[in-house]
Amino acid sequence: MTTPELLPNSNWRPTLDEWHPSLRDAADACARMIADMEANREPYWLTLHGKQGAGKTMLARQTLEYAARNCNPGRHSLWVAGHGEYHESNRRPNCVWYSATGFKDRMLGGDYSLPEYLRNDYMVVIDDLGAAKDTRENALADGLYRLADQRSHRWMIWTTNLTLSEIAERLDPRISSRLIRDDNKLIQIDAGDYALRGRRVA
Repeated sequence: MTTPELLPNSNWRPTLDEWHPSLRDAADACARMIADMEANREPYWLTLHGKQGAGKTMLARQTLEYAARNCNPGRHSLWVAGHGEYHESNRRPNCVWYSATGFKDRMLGGDYSLPEYLRNDYMVVIDDLGAAKDTRENALADGLYRLADQRSHRWMIWTTNLTLSEIAERLDPRISSRLIRDDNKLIQIDAGDYALRGRRVA
């Protein structure tokens, strides 16, 4: 594995073994987010956009795990939802991971106040925004919008393979607007599917 030169004022960056320029830019954005956390700067959101297998989830997971260990005031409180795992402790505030499907399952399973419950956690990641389909009239879209509303100016990472216009059409235009509002950042990853690199696909 190769690790490029560290960003100024940053002691951490994600570990990658392939350096497509857009993947490197996304890793830089994750490292910058951690540096901003460590410097106690104003929180913002980072949205990683790209095709399936481009590295979005890997980058988001490494960033969340580092933040849980080193930046979070409730140190070592990392909750990977959907797997029922509590790492180290369940004290608040946590660093929380949800797949879009896991978030939907909690919401539609009766945990309607989940967006409000997550308001005060240190960092929240929603992986694969747009992958889960609403099985009740706008329930998922409403829950995701409420989460976006509750988490304004708090640390968040979203990953998605949908464009902003597709998020607006399939979920809610207010969500796509908030992804790029204020100091929130959208990073496009153009790398191909890691699992398919070097393989001929029939």
